[in-house]
Amino acid sequence: MTLMTWLKNLALNPWIILLSLAGGLALGAYLPELSLQLAFVGHLYLDLMKMIVLPFMLSAVILSTQRLIQEGGGGRLFGRVLLVFAVFALIAAVIGAGTMLALQPGVDLPRETLDTFGAIVGGDLDSNNLAMELNGPDPQPPTLGLEALLLSLVPSNIFAALAKDETLKILVFSILLGVAVGRVPKDVSDGFSKTLETLYQGF
Repeated sequence: MTLMTWLKNLALNPWIILLSLAGGLALGAYLPELSLQLAFVGHLYLDLMKMIVLPFMLSAVILSTQRLIQEGGGGRLFGRVLLVFAVFALIAAVIGAGTMLALQPGVDLPRETLDTFGAIVGGDLDSNNLAMELNGPDPQPPTLGLEALLLSLVPSNIFAALAKDETLKILVFSILLGVAVGRVPKDVSDGFSKTLETLYQGF
């Protein structure tokens, strides 16, 4: 067993994960100053995790969709996946909009607080030409239709979506690219498939 394999198995051991969580809680509770000094380790770990998420998702989704298309018989399954994906995305959007309309956060704030917020937001009109009226009635939120939903799913620039970490748009791009590559003859797309397989195995 190589050192990297041993370290991988150690990191994936559930007991190591539980002990790490318990150690972090104990360190934060009994040695808060030391835990603040070691906070950069946690930030570094999270940044490393974020660094590999998008490449892993891209390679996994594109490769899986490509193989599904090339092996045949996957058209019906792919249609069901797209339907379920669209339905759940629509349900999530409706639930979010309904929650905002029902709870109306900020509607019970006192007039003094609203005046303070209005002075803060509208106090720099020369630089941004932005004024916000907080004491009047709230503007009617735009209705979320099917057209707006579809436009929010498709990226106009995949590199901009990658830079802004727009995971949903990246997922849609990966699925569409996987379908397109799956339609390409296998001898032509073999090099691209091997590249994706290398990325997938590497992460």
